[in-house]
Amino acid sequence: MALKAREINKRDVMNPKKLIAIFVALIIFQVGYGIITENLDQSTQAIVSAIGVAISLGITMFILRKMLPRYEMIVADNNLVIYKAMFFKPRMVITVPVGDIVEIKPLFEKQDLKGRKVDYTLVGVRNKIKYAVEWDKNGKKVQILIQASKKFVEKLEKEVTKNK
Repeated sequence: MALKAREINKRDVMNPKKLIAIFVALIIFQVGYGIITENLDQSTQAIVSAIGVAISLGITMFILRKMLPRYEMIVADNNLVIYKAMFFKPRMVITVPVGDIVEIKPLFEKQDLKGRKVDYTLVGVRNKIKYAVEWDKNGKKVQILIQASKKFVEKLEKEVTKNK
């Protein structure tokens, strides 16, 4: 396997001040929730509990999708391969033939994101730009949203032009 470029995206470790702030916010939420539900009748308590569960599930899903994973992008053997690791072993999530890539643009320059979108970006990754990689999959446009350094994207663009 001829490795042309490699990029790893993961969140930085949180500093103790942020962890303490989150802990305090959770305590305030719990105490406020207890005060609110204490004086409500039983049917209203059920509604408030359902809303609380929905908020908790939403926060949990956000953390699992946008904060916890680690993505590894590799350009090798005329393919862009993306691996995702949640806790232990990375698994391959997508392989894009480099010759099928139509366009690579920073997300802020992209006018529209028509077609299917697959998002491989994280919250809190520093010094990396979000890019939209458009490729043609069986006649349909697919947009892959990635975060990468300028150097990685330049190597990817070089492979795209070489394989056209």
